[in-house]
Amino acid sequence: MKLNLSRRAAAVLVVGLALAGAGGGYALEHSRGEQFEASTDVLVRFWSVESFLLTGQSSTVSSADVADAATLAGSRDVLDRAADDLGDGRDGAALAGAVVVTPSSSSNAVSITATATDAATAEATSEAVAAAMIDALEDRITTSSAGLGGEDGEFQALIEQRARVLTRGVQPLVALATGDAQQTSPAYATVAAFGIVGLAAGALLVIGARFARPGIEEPRVAQRIVERPAVGFGDGGSPEAARLVRRLLDDRPRGSVLIVPVDADAEKAAQTFAEWARKRSADGSEASRVVAATDPAGVVLSPRPAAGQVAAVVLVAPRGTARRALADAATLLAPWQAVDAVVVPA
Repeated sequence: MKLNLSRRAAAVLVVGLALAGAGGGYALEHSRGEQFEASTDVLVRFWSVESFLLTGQSSTVSSADVADAATLAGSRDVLDRAADDLGDGRDGAALAGAVVVTPSSSSNAVSITATATDAATAEATSEAVAAAMIDALEDRITTSSAGLGGEDGEFQALIEQRARVLTRGVQPLVALATGDAQQTSPAYATVAAFGIVGLAAGALLVIGARFARPGIEEPRVAQRIVERPAVGFGDGGSPEAARLVRRLLDDRPRGSVLIVPVDADAEKAAQTFAEWARKRSADGSEASRVVAATDPAGVVLSPRPAAGQVAAVVLVAPRGTARRALADAATLLAPWQAVDAVVVPA
């Protein structure tokens, strides 16, 4: 298969791949169905629970504290609590696949993002996980206060007092308002992204094809390769091709004008040009001098016309033909008879 592409074919390839990419993105998005995301931010105001219970001294919340809070929010204990509160048939494992917890050290907050097939469920899920996270920390405070005092009743009372400060006054974790759920799928941004990928793939394929096997796009390219005159040829012929045929027939009145395709793919184009050239002839005897060959190898292999029987050799190299194919054909014919001209059909 030829890698060389005409401008029209290249444009069709690029546009086709872009449309295919966009279609793939559209199919992918719609196969997921509708998806909504809702986020609830939980502000981490206080985290050194055990230290405060023992010493009564608080410490500034650090990025490590926020990361620990995010770990708590995504823990199985919190997700199981949230699943029980929701009561929609999902368990903690199911919520783990639908909830993403992201810490933000700059704002000392944890963002809980839930995904669901409808907006209400997404909002309810993120709120339930935030509430379960706060409840889990309160349970941790209560459990810690019960185990730190030991047998010292006075110290135990002090710890319980500090625990009440955390659970009723300070509020280490505060759930902020849940944002309205946003639809994330189907997302036309994904369709556009796939389309751009297809467009880029098509462009790279065209560029690669041209650089991998540069083709003949203009007659002047063929002229530089064989160092012989080259003319274009369209569906209705061309004045340049007509003048070439007439000059060859007039200047070389004896022998055939051999029309040779550069390769098997160009055979039909060579026959079309030969038929057109015959119609441009003055009479039947002149038309019979225009002979179409099947390929360069067939010309030079036995049986072949004697040198005096051939007045001129015209190579036919359609646009998009590999430049190497034209050079090889000219080289193959040169020991027998040099090429006189090249025709480049559109």
